[in-house]
Amino acid sequence: MSIVVGIVTPKTGRYRWALWIAWAITTCGFGPLYLLNPTTSIPAFIFLNVPVAIRTGMAFTSMSLGVQAAGRPQDSGHAITFYSFVRVIAQSLGVGVGGVVLQNQVRKNLSKYPLLAPSAMEHNQDSIVVVSIIQDMEPGIAKTQQVQAYADSIMTVWLVMAALSGTVFISTLFVRGYSLDQKLETLQGLINRVHEGAGRS
Repeated sequence: MSIVVGIVTPKTGRYRWALWIAWAITTCGFGPLYLLNPTTSIPAFIFLNVPVAIRTGMAFTSMSLGVQAAGRPQDSGHAITFYSFVRVIAQSLGVGVGGVVLQNQVRKNLSKYPLLAPSAMEHNQDSIVVVSIIQDMEPGIAKTQQVQAYADSIMTVWLVMAALSGTVFISTLFVRGYSLDQKLETLQGLINRVHEGAGRS
């Protein structure tokens, strides 16, 4: 989809449509991920992840074009560099927020099961370790409950992501449209100098 946006946008001169579609798909795509559970089949797992994957390419390309269009042509290099920096920072914050939500939910859901309640606080310190613990557990009620508790915790993460995506989608409705037809003026280009005596025999 990133390629499609990269081809269509220069021809139409518009990029906001890709922003709107990308974040609408993201919001609607995170919702169905709530349906994932320990019994979900592999084909269903793949199908439910397709919308979010489509959004990724569309959003990255359209946001990059929008940032460049909104600034002065000579500042496009600085603008896109700062955009990349902010995106990395946002990804780090996203991992942190998602991790906190997951850890809190793991503790909450493990506490619901008498067999797992004693280890709820321990697993809350690092919810990712729970995956390794589940793999090493022998088949039985405890393992089944552990898997279900972890799956229920991830469901909450999807709901939080859907809410945040919906907020971003609403914000994109207020994005201004700028012309992509701009003269190339860069502060980082090559300068051709005519040397004295050039062309003389």
